[in-house]
Amino acid sequence: MNRRHLKHNYDFHCMCAYCTLPDEESKESDIRLTTMSDLYQRLSTWGHGAIDGQVAIQLVKQIWAVGEEERYTSERGRLAADATIVAAAHSEYVPRTCCVMSRVGGNVTKTRTVQRQQWNGRV
Repeated sequence: MNRRHLKHNYDFHCMCAYCTLPDEESKESDIRLTTMSDLYQRLSTWGHGAIDGQVAIQLVKQIWAVGEEERYTSERGRLAADATIVAAAHSEYVPRTCCVMSRVGGNVTKTRTVQRQQWNGRV
């Protein structure tokens, strides 16, 4: 798809690994890239409240998986940052108590249960 655009508009004949894929593999790649774009578009609606945090994290996981299949990893930092922002915004889903574990030698043991403090937005 992009290769034709480059050739038609710029008379540029790209010979990179992706542009020289056989037609069937190129079509499959285009489908994966379109899927990633659609998933990113849906993820962007989280900030407007159209989807909740759990759906947003599912979308992040799907984008990650499709990117892995496509071998497209250049935006993973951005994707991880998006997931972190969603998780931080929805910290109310984390249980208010959690166990603090310690590792001594090869054994993991529960040392105490701590109460999480709710952040009230004030410093």
